[in-house]
Amino acid sequence: MPNKFGATLGWEYYQVRYSSVTGPLPPDPGRQSRVELGMRYGGGDGGAGAGGADLGAIFGYGLADIEERIKPLAVPRYSGQGSLRYVQAGAPTGSDFFYRAVHGKAGASMLWRRRQRLTLTVAGGGGWGLPETQRMSTGEALEGSYAREFRGHTVMGTGLHYSHPFRITRRGIWQGIAFVEGYSPLEAAPLLCAGLI
Repeated sequence: MPNKFGATLGWEYYQVRYSSVTGPLPPDPGRQSRVELGMRYGGGDGGAGAGGADLGAIFGYGLADIEERIKPLAVPRYSGQGSLRYVQAGAPTGSDFFYRAVHGKAGASMLWRRRQRLTLTVAGGGGWGLPETQRMSTGEALEGSYAREFRGHTVMGTGLHYSHPFRITRRGIWQGIAFVEGYSPLEAAPLLCAGLI
């Protein structure tokens, strides 16, 4: 896959309401609509999103080059990807709140031999005047999905992922993934996670 750039520009409508509960309500009900500008760069084999190609092979998509996909690599392949996103809300966007935020993410990957893949990602962001529902979350800095989510005005995270193919056939790829990730909302204690998939 060739390296490529992309950009997005959009408007999102948010209306936050709370039902009656015991105790004080959060201070941010109302419209929180915003505009968003984003840029991204990505491509090459072995990127953080390259698992989609493996999944496609499992379900039968992209089988024209199956022989190329399953043979061992003679030399390592490297790739990089990144994104930058800016959001802003205020009266012109139809919001009752004025807030803005910027978020960036970058990653580098290496694919070698029997399609082992090592990926390093770094992400971070900051916001100003963010309502509680718009604060940056764990998911914006980490690749994994976690039962408990932390939020803050400023976040920073990094992750190291290794995937190992145990079996590669014409029918698909069976692989395991080991990872370690770290996250800090800067307003709370850092979080370190590790696991196997």
